[in-house]
Parts: sequence; C-alpha cells; structure tokens
Amino acid sequence: MGKRNIVWIASYPKSGNTWFRAVLNNLVSGPDDAKSINELDLSGIASSRTMFDQLGGISSSDLSVDEIEKYRPMVYRQLSDESEDTIYLKVHDAWKLNSAGDALFPEDVCKAVIYIIRHPLDVAVSLSYHNSEDVNDSLKKMNDSSYGLCLGKKRLFNQLPQNLLSWSGHVLSWVRESGLKVNLLKYEDMIDNPYDAFSESLTFLDIKYTEDMLRAAIRNSDFKVLKQQEQAEGFVEKPIKASSFFRKGGKVDWENHIKKETAEAFILENKEIFNMFYREKTETL
Repeated sequence: MGKRNIVWIASYPKSGNTWFRAVLNNLVSGPDDAKSINELDLSGIASSRTMFDQLGGISSSDLSVDEIEKYRPMVYRQLSDESEDTIYLKVHDAWKLNSAGDALFPEDVCKAVIYIIRHPLDVAVSLSYHNSEDVNDSLKKMNDSSYGLCLGKKRLFNQLPQNLLSWSGHVLSWVRESGLKVNLLKYEDMIDNPYDAFSESLTFLDIKYTEDMLRAAIRNSDFKVLKQQEQAEGFVEKPIKASSFFRKGGKVDWENHIKKETAEAFILENKEIFNMFYREKTETL
C-alpha cells in the first residue's frame, strides 16, 4: 500500500500546467529570484521514460504500449514507497484503467489531484502553434478519442505514450470517473485573479504559505518572465517544431483564429462538458 503522497497536476495539453508548476516551484524556492523554467525540480513528469526505466528496472523501449501501461501503476507505487515527501507530477494522460483493470494513476498513492481546465477553443489555438499545424487539425484531434502524445513509432520519444481521449473525455476522466480527490482550477481564473485561484489550490493541497510568499511566487512566474526565460535559455519541454513554448498566455484569443461556424460545431460536439464550465460563452457565439 502506498503512502498517498503523490499529487497529480493534470490537464489537457496547453491548459496552464507548466504555469502552475512554475508558481509551485517559485513558492518553495523563495521570493528573491525567479526559478528557471528548466529547473522545476519540485515537480516531475509522470510520463518520463527515464523515471519509468529507472524505477521499473526494465527498458520501456522493449515494451508495447499495453505492457507499459501495465507497469506504470507499479512504477508510481515504487516512487511513492521510496519518498518521504510529497511528490508533484505533471500529467497529460487521461485517467484510465489499463488492460489489467488497474488505474494508471493509482488511488492508493494519490494525495490529491489539481485538474486545470482551459477554454477548449483557446487550447486549440495554442495546440496549433505548439504542433505547428492548422487550428482546424487541432480541433479534430481534440474530438478524437484515440488521440495521444508520443504514439509514433518512427523514433523513441523521451516520454511514454499518453492517451488523451477527446477534450471532453479527458475532463470527464479526471473530474468524474477517477474517484480521486480533485481540485478544479480554471485557467481563466488564474489570469483574472491569480492570487485567489492559486491560493485555493494550495490550501487544498495543505501547502503553507504567507500572502507575501504567494504574491512573490506569482510575480516570479508571470507569463512575461517565463517567456523571457525561454528566449534567454530555451526550454527543455518545447517541441522541436514549435517556435516557442510560451506564446501569449491569454484568453479569448480563439476569436482571432477560429471561424464562428467552426467554433459552434466544436462546442456542439462538446456541449455537455463545455456548458459545465463555459456556459456563458455559448450564448455569445
């Protein structure tokens, strides 16, 4: 039985996961200097191939996707057992059961989940720049339940294969199907009222802080700071094809990139989940 000391920082890609991790790391490192985006030591990546190979004692390159998924819960249990501290792991996978019926992200090692959600049309725009593709292709992927990351067979990725499901499926998997203790954090709240948004999540995680500490962490994790760091030193998580990882970091940018009829069709396809969090926007299209 695990120690319940893993916090999953989960989100669909391009939804604010790295920003949250930056604030968390800056909070711990102190108010003096902004923590480098390439030194987010407090938070690891759940799909790290290196971590899997080291803890699993087996080379993931020799395994099928199904075999990797069978081993992943064991790897997280091993990670939990070997640590006395809280472990924060970035996750883009959808929550799911593997073919053996074991949860990919086991409840018995889970302390809590921070699930970050962003307006899906803004996600699509960010994904299109991130993947150097047309925004319509990004929208199609977000409606594809078989879509995932690092699934290609032409080269060995530094991360494990990750099944995302559709955008709606991803949200549902974590907030409704996982049965885990989830704090839902809206990207737009992080922009509009960052102190209150981050404060709620940190309190949920039982992380102690003062107002000055949190405000300094938010200031040192400002999007402009992160973008300047990337321009100065690069960012290890940036895809090779992308011109940059940090582009705008705003909201409602989709109106400048997606046709109204295309937006309406996507929203209709994802109406149930969209209306749970962005109902007011539906009425203005």
